Amino acid sequence: MTPIMVNVSHLTSGVANPEGRARFAEASTAEEWRARGASLLSTHRNFEAAATCFRNAGDVAGWLSATAEARRARANANANAAGSASAAAADLDAAARRYLMHAAAVTASTDGGAGGNGGSGGGGGGGGGSVAGVSSALVKAAHCLHRLRRYADAAAALQLVGRGLHSSTSQLNLSRF
Repeated sequence: MTPIMVNVSHLTSGVANPEGRARFAEASTAEEWRARGASLLSTHRNFEAAATCFRNAGDVAGWLSATAEARRARANANANAAGSASAAAADLDAAARRYLMHAAAVTASTDGGAGGNGGSGGGGGGGGGSVAGVSSALVKAAHCLHRLRRYADAAAALQLVGRGLHSSTSQLNLSRF
């Protein structure tokens, strides 16, 4: 069963309802889920809940952004814990891959392809369907790759930022990663 966000309205009716209140619930729209996810991501930094909201909205780019942020945050926490270097590396690798997939999904949706929802993406993930959003995701991927000491991959991700992303028809070749 898919969870729904609910708005509850109170109606007063002293005759029909002795308690004087009746409740009606309405399911949330995709746009409401997306807005809540963006709020959770940018303001509250609650990445897992934001990912759930984006998933319920059907926003692939937003979901990728939120899950990448969650994995990067977990990698940072694991890096500070003793004996968790391999867990931190796995989280950084997963975060880098999700940032790259986010950039590809946003690029595909901007080009009219079927890669996700270009209209959102959440505040922490980098601006949705804009060139700035793609650039932000690529820079975050490069940062994760650099921390993994995968310097050539990090440099390649940064080169993608500088290569003609000003055009809305740019294609990202992520086969290297």
